[in-house]
Amino acid sequence: MDKFIQSMENILTWLQPAAWVLVAVAVVGCAIGLSVGGEESRTKAKKRVPYIALGVVLFLLAVYIGKDIVQNVVF
Repeated sequence: MDKFIQSMENILTWLQPAAWVLVAVAVVGCAIGLSVGGEESRTKAKKRVPYIALGVVLFLLAVYIGKDIVQNVVF
């Protein structure tokens, strides 16, 4: 069971930097849409910003909560 817990902890540790990469890609995509595109592109980018922020918060909370649960599991 220790191997399972260790592998889960490794997966969660790997997900943290991957989440930040996804955040960076989403922010850059919105920034490009806001600066380069036309009015339709700007409107779409403005609508997506709150969803990106909410997704980032939920994903990072899930990773931190999962990591905390894995570290506190006692068998």
